[in-house]
Amino acid sequence: MGLDWDAPPYAPAKGPNVTEMRAPRVELDLSNPLEQAARRQEALGNKHRARKEYADAIACFREVIKSEPHNAIIMNRAAWLLAIGTHAVRDGQEALKLMERARAWEPTNAYFMNTLGAAQYRAG
Repeated sequence: MGLDWDAPPYAPAKGPNVTEMRAPRVELDLSNPLEQAARRQEALGNKHRARKEYADAIACFREVIKSEPHNAIIMNRAAWLLAIGTHAVRDGQEALKLMERARAWEPTNAYFMNTLGAAQYRAG
């Protein structure tokens, strides 16, 4: 193929137009107050979920869904708790509705299909 694998490396570029190579700087700007509030609610919901305080976790996730109606990951988390949580928080019909919305955004997500199955079971 005539490739120059054995050729010596090229000399470094020189001249007035050459700039130093720098690592790109990435910043996450959460200056939107609604975005900040949603992330706080999500974090609080995750803390409640870890403590098995499912009713509080579901309430937090519902607040996130109100401000971010297309957040399929949060819909999945809420639906899972509604499907597998204690009798006090179980609501198969609501879990099923949330999963139908979530799957509209990510129809091939395997985690969502698992939650959908649990929701369908609870919904009868």
